[in-house]
Amino acid sequence: MQTAKKAFAAKDFKGAKEILQPLFKERQEAKQLGEEVAAFYGDLLFALRDYPAHLKWSQERLKVHKKGSGPYLRILENVMDQYSKSNQQQLALPFYLTAMAEYVKKNDSRRLDVTYYHLAEAYRSQKDWKNLLKSLENHVAIKKGLGDLEGQLPLLDQMGKLLYDTGNQAASQKTYELAIEIRQSLEPKK
Repeated sequence: MQTAKKAFAAKDFKGAKEILQPLFKERQEAKQLGEEVAAFYGDLLFALRDYPAHLKWSQERLKVHKKGSGPYLRILENVMDQYSKSNQQQLALPFYLTAMAEYVKKNDSRRLDVTYYHLAEAYRSQKDWKNLLKSLENHVAIKKGLGDLEGQLPLLDQMGKLLYDTGNQAASQKTYELAIEIRQSLEPKK
């Protein structure tokens, strides 16, 4: 395992996979894979940009853990982090939606807040305007719940533009008016 990690650190991802493969196969057959090997194998697949295999492997890893558990959420968050950093959010869309369902159950507005940013990027990259608009609306609601007036402003601006671009000028105007009200409420009182 250490030799594979050294190869990985040297960015020799193919070499790391070749080194890891016998250990991985042996432990998988013995049903003693362990979280360290499983996570490292997933990181290797991602580093090799074998996104279909990585996503499939991540789904398999989720099945091993209880929904909502710490390990389950760590896997989801790792996948979301990897795909957002590589600007491939659209590929991890099912993971974002699964994570959001877990965060709603836990009433975790902070994690929902972060996840909505990535979800919006996934919908934007797919040009899925309907779901992007719904995502932005839900994100504004989360920001309201957090009392984050400033955080609502860029979301309202995005919504206003999207509504205008999709032909809903009346809703766009209302959205911009709300943004103006919030901006004015944030100005220092004289």
